[in-house]
Amino acid sequence: MEVLFLTLLLSFLLAVLFMVLFGRDRVRNSFASPERDALLPFEEERSTTAKTPAKQPHETRSPCPPKQ
Repeated sequence: MEVLFLTLLLSFLLAVLFMVLFGRDRVRNSFASPERDALLPFEEERSTTAKTPAKQPHETRSPCPPKQ
């Protein structure tokens, strides 16, 4: 009997989780269609370049220390 109760509880929790995630997906993608979703893997990626920190004028270093 305890296994049956545990199975029903787990099934209920999974069903609730599915409904919540499905509802959230429908609200977020209300203007989406199956055709558009199927073509998403073929879209070009939008990449951005990383910003490099600007060098300060007083930070001039030579690549190698002088040999003595």
